[in-house]
Amino acid sequence: MRVSSSCAFISAPRGHNIIHIVLPFKSGDIDHSMITLPHVTRRQQAQQLNSILDQALLNPTSSHRHQIQQLIPTHNVEKLVERLRKRATILAKQQPYQRQLILEARDALILTLYAAAAPRGWACAWCDGSYTKIEAQQHAGIGAILMDDRGEIVARISQAIDATDSFSAELTAVVSIMNTALKHDQRQLQVYCDNYGLIQLWLEQRNDNRLAEIRRLAATLDHFLLYPIPRRHNQPAHKLAVAAVRGAASVPRRH
Repeated sequence: MRVSSSCAFISAPRGHNIIHIVLPFKSGDIDHSMITLPHVTRRQQAQQLNSILDQALLNPTSSHRHQIQQLIPTHNVEKLVERLRKRATILAKQQPYQRQLILEARDALILTLYAAAAPRGWACAWCDGSYTKIEAQQHAGIGAILMDDRGEIVARISQAIDATDSFSAELTAVVSIMNTALKHDQRQLQVYCDNYGLIQLWLEQRNDNRLAEIRRLAATLDHFLLYPIPRRHNQPAHKLAVAAVRGAASVPRRH
């Protein structure tokens, strides 16, 4: 219950109309106070949530960013990010002249929301590996972003690498961002990754030889967590990985 100098607000079952109940308080309490039950339908709740997300996408100020961060304790982060992503798509179609700004705000807010869902005081990272084969030539790259324990982005990685498959590229991306976190003295690290196969391997077969470097680096950290997110939520890191691959593919190889 939230009490102010004039009224108290109490939640109640969904689907009811707003009800105002006036009750006398006992001696010593504030006179003429009102208990208000602000019951809104699910549709109204969705509209309110959309309004908050739209404001943050169209006017990405620190105030709006903070406002959506406050949604994390009462919302599933993955569902909230997906709603944000869909709202960005709708707004970009409605306002094509602002499309690029809206999508940039979307990517920044996705990082903000996932960081807010991480344990307090932990650094967060997002990473991705990209691999392609063009005219019998293999090209691979990694992309990663590191946000420190204060919520500031301190590193971005977009680097071409030697890899023989996409899984190797994903492994390299995780190792790279772990090394970067250590360089920035971030010793509690949550890494978001969209490769569910890699995460499953880490959780179930941690002694696999392919994980040797991740195991070594994890042992030097105070806390380490590899966390899965949908690929469509990992676009900021993915774009960096793709840019690295394209850069490598555009450079002619010496014979």
